[in-house]
Amino acid sequence: MPSTPSRPVTVITGASAGIGRAAAVELAPRAEIVLVGRDPERLDDALAAVVAAGGHDAAAYRCDFADLAAVRDLAAVLHATYERVDVLACNAGVLVPKATTTTDGFELTVQVNHLAGFLLANLLRDRLTGGRVITTSSGAHIGGRIEPGAFGTPAKYRRWKAYADSKQANILFTREAARRWGPEVLTAAFHPGAVRSRFGDDNPFFRLAKRLPGFVSPETGAKTLVWLATAAPGDFTSGGYYVRGKRHAPSAAASDDEVAHELWESGAKAVGLR
Repeated sequence: MPSTPSRPVTVITGASAGIGRAAAVELAPRAEIVLVGRDPERLDDALAAVVAAGGHDAAAYRCDFADLAAVRDLAAVLHATYERVDVLACNAGVLVPKATTTTDGFELTVQVNHLAGFLLANLLRDRLTGGRVITTSSGAHIGGRIEPGAFGTPAKYRRWKAYADSKQANILFTREAARRWGPEVLTAAFHPGAVRSRFGDDNPFFRLAKRLPGFVSPETGAKTLVWLATAAPGDFTSGGYYVRGKRHAPSAAASDDEVAHELWESGAKAVGLR
């Protein structure tokens, strides 16, 4: 469906549940929403919710980020369907309990949380001119120390280390994209807070923790994403990391511009952009 000047085209990955769905519903009256998700039933349900909220021109595409061929197919369809993409929200994410290697040969967490979104943004680069890329990171990034090029499954796998590494990669990608693409494409990463969603439900301790004070609803968690998607360009700093609508300094490791450059180059080679 061709885009219209009055409604910015907003692509949200991980949109079938959680903060992705919440952001899509909130933005529906103001944008042409393109939902991307893995589960067909949840994706159809999210699309119905967006349409009911005013997204009469919304569309949904199934894509499993554990398969980079599927990401390339998605990019080709979006490229053929939309003349521009005003907002790309790279929101898809996983927390994997056991070491898993994808068909592409990468550890599942880093592929879904970083490499797939990195590939999609690069494949849509010409459609993103004048737009912005918003990436869902996490405060957990402070525990990460990603090594550029080390995208394989380690011999000793720790789920929270893998997750923290991937969230650090999100911030480094955001910084390097701002350097390479700015000012034509604005970028931002954000921490949504501890969200009471389906995320991490395979872990009984994490399910229990979600009942405690401090966890927020998906709608609250999505507020910063919605703000970054709709704010005037001068209201946020491209390449910045945001928490509750305010810019925060990420960890030193997530602020290393040399590592950001190396991560970009190694990621481009890994996903076939080089």
